[in-house]
Order: sequence, then C-alpha cells, then structure tokens
Amino acid sequence: AAYEINKAYRLLTKNKEEYPGFVPNLKSLGVLHAVIGSIPDNFKWITGIIGAQGTIKEGLNELSIVLKASLKNKEYEHLTAEALYYIASICINLKNDKRDVMSIISFVESNDNTMHLTSSSALVNFGVANLYIRTKHNNDKGIEIMEAFKPCAHCFPFNYRHYALGLSKLNRLDSDATNCFNTFLQETKGINFIKSAYQKLAWQCILNNDTLGYLSNMQKVKVKGTARTEDDEQALTEAKIGIIPNVHLLKARLLFDGGYYREALAALDSAGSLINDTNKQLELEYYYRKARIHHDNGDTSLAVTNYLKTIEQGKNETYYYAANASLQLGYIYEIRKDTTMAVKHYENSLKMKNTDYRYSISQKAKAGLNRLKK
Repeated sequence: AAYEINKAYRLLTKNKEEYPGFVPNLKSLGVLHAVIGSIPDNFKWITGIIGAQGTIKEGLNELSIVLKASLKNKEYEHLTAEALYYIASICINLKNDKRDVMSIISFVESNDNTMHLTSSSALVNFGVANLYIRTKHNNDKGIEIMEAFKPCAHCFPFNYRHYALGLSKLNRLDSDATNCFNTFLQETKGINFIKSAYQKLAWQCILNNDTLGYLSNMQKVKVKGTARTEDDEQALTEAKIGIIPNVHLLKARLLFDGGYYREALAALDSAGSLINDTNKQLELEYYYRKARIHHDNGDTSLAVTNYLKTIEQGKNETYYYAANASLQLGYIYEIRKDTTMAVKHYENSLKMKNTDYRYSISQKAKAGLNRLKK
C-alpha cells in the first residue's frame, strides 16, 4: 500500500508541475496532503516510505479549489460530490473546528447544486447528514436528511447508511433503531461494523430491560464479523469482559452522542447515586461522561475539573476514557491559546496505552500537535 501511495503521490506531484491549471489533480493531492498531515506518531514511518509531506490545511485548501471550480465550470461538475464529501470528512475527523463545519453547512444550505446532490447522491446525502450528526449540531436534522433519501434502482448499494441511521436513532433513544441495524446486517456484503451492529442491538435490549436479549446479541458479537475497525474492536472487548452496562450511564452516553445534553445530564444524575469507590470502572466512566457533556455544552471549567479526575483515575487503565480526556483538554487549551498546556495534553494522550479507539484518538492528537507546530 505504501508503494502504491508513493507512486500516486509522485505522479500527482509531477502532473501538478507540468499542468498547474488542471483542477482534478488537486482532488487526489488534497486528500493525500490532509491524511499525511494527520498520521499518528506510531505510524510515522509510513511518511518516510511514501516520501511525502503535507498538512490538513494544505489539503483542505486544495479541495476547496476543486469544489469552487466544480460549481462554476460544467467541465468539473462531476467532482462536486467527492470534493464536498472529502471536505466534510476531513473537517469532522481531523480538523475538529466546528466553525469550519458550520461554514460547510451554511454553504450546502445556500447552494442549489449541493442541495440537489443531497437528495440524489447517496454519498453526499450521508456526508451532509453526518455534518449535522457527528458535530452534534442537529441530530434530528441528520436523521431527517437520511430518511428522506430514496435510492434509485441502479444506485450502488450504500448499506453503511442503515448502520449510520441506526446509530443516530439510538442516540435519540428511538425504539425503531433496531430496524436499521437489522436491515444493515441483512443487506451488508462487507465484513465491517457487524460486531458493532450486534452490540448496538444489545444496547437497545438494555434500554428495554431485556437482559437475556443483551446477552444473546453480545454472544453474536463474539462469533460474527471481524474486529478490524475500532467500533468492532470495542464491541468485542465489551463482549469478552462480560459486564452488563449501567443503563443510566448508557443513556447518558447515547444522548450525549446525539447532542441531547440536558437529557444526558439527567441520566447522569440518575446514575450518581450508584457511583462509589468500590466500582472503579463505573466511577471513571461517570466522571468522563460528565466532562464530555459539560465540554460540549460550553462549560469548560466544569469540563476541565472532570477531565482531570478522569485522567488521574484512569491513566493506568486500558479504557479509552483517560486518553480521550487528555485529547479533549488539548482542544480546550488550544482554543484558549495556551500552546504549552495544549501540547502537554496532546502528548499525554499519545502516551496512554488505551485499547479502545486508540488509533483515532492518536490520529486526532497528532493532528492537534501538527496544527500547533505550524
């Protein structure tokens, strides 16, 4: 793979030198520059093999040129969907700047061509819905966009959409989220997110006080699908541990992921009386959830207090809570322009040996360090 990327990068770079005005060239270069700029330290050897350099900002600038050209020039209009999807994905996953995401949302809502793509392209429909959902800007709107999409008879089957819609509905505690996960499991021909889908079905059982249903679905997590994605890996870890989640903490987690902060805090309040020193894992998760909710709700002082409690209690554990708490503190101090503290927490996040979501957390911490170094 590294050899093929090296070959592509060299050809694209050469093509840019020989034909600097050829806009489609920037689409692939933009993606490569952005991804290269966010490679975590434990994979830094890849950049040496590829022989390539790049930053997230550089990649986004190139993709923005492609998007603007595709909307003005009919010759490039076939690039609109891809450019929009790539820009959205990079802003959500790598840049972590909600202002940029809001700019994209405003751009999409004010542009007839992109709004048309939202209803006609499965990729753009998912990408735009994801802007609302993943940034917790408006989970309800994201669900509305995905549910309104009607695939044409000859469209390529994008079955991941059913899984994503199920997640969004589960975050709203909708009972029909089960239908989405079952549809995904029935129709997918891939190997990824199968374990995670069964885990989410198990969680739905917990919300319905169905312990036997939870255990049955978690048994399927052990034997179905593969653990190649972080979501599947985390599902398998939960299945192996064999501890049934606390229903109040589970509700708080789901509601937070959907951006329903008031309801999430109410669920945490219900869990508060159950938290004590005898169950370290529950106590750790409680402080972590509290920090995340206050952070996203704009109360960074309470967020910092609870993030620090999470790190202190979880820095030697394999749960992802402490590593992500340190990452989130990096974001807070970066926004406060306190570069020293931001670097400290990004680096601490990279040092922690969490087993769940370790690659995505490391990638985001590395992206943060790259931003600060620039």
